[in-house]
Amino acid sequence: MESDPGAVFYRSLQQRYGFEVPVFDAVIRIVIVVAPHSYVAVDGGLTESESVALTELLNNPATDD
Repeated sequence: MESDPGAVFYRSLQQRYGFEVPVFDAVIRIVIVVAPHSYVAVDGGLTESESVALTELLNNPATDD
């Protein structure tokens, strides 16, 4: 957690997204920083087993009999 005196970060978000309103709680604003310790990258957003399952599903669509 980091202090955001004057809500500088919050105001920058307001400007970025075009929605600027008064910040009445600026003196107590904080910024929570989240940093990953590790991550898993997969090809196409799917793991190998998910890719196999999706391929099978697409090749053998269920029928509504």
